[in-house]
This record gives sequence, structure tokens and C-alpha cells, in this order.
Amino acid sequence: MKEEYVGSFETEDERLNPPVPYGDFFVKYGRESIDQVQKRMLDTMTKIGRENKENENVLVVSHAGAIFNFLVAVGIDIEKVF
Repeated sequence: MKEEYVGSFETEDERLNPPVPYGDFFVKYGRESIDQVQKRMLDTMTKIGRENKENENVLVVSHAGAIFNFLVAVGIDIEKVF
């Protein structure tokens, strides 16, 4: 699954980024909001789960940011994971 889209900053040098935490800085440049990423990840994982047979193994590959947002969306305590 795709990582977060960062709008017009996509593929640009990271030295252009503002200081962390970014908050909603990139949203005004076309980036997905955190809520949008979480919804996309949750919707995609739900669809994958529904489309596959019970007890069938499925491998989903993604980036850490997208996976992190999925875990938050399903209520996983991130402090216990990382």
C-alpha cells in the first residue's frame, strides 16, 4: 500500500521540510491529512479482509508511516508497539 502522499513536496529534498512535528503543514500543499491516511488504510485493509477466504494467509506490504496510521485507526496502543 502507498505511503502518505505529501503533495507538491513529493520527491523533493527533505531539507525543505519544516521542523518536526509537521502537523498539518503539508496539507496546504496537497498532502493527505492524517485522518485521510488512516481512513484509506482502514478501508483498504477491510476490503482485503473481506475479499479473502477465512483462514487464508495474506501478505500486505507497506511503509512504516502507513502501517503506523493503520494501527492508530484500529485503536492499537502505539506506545506498546514501538
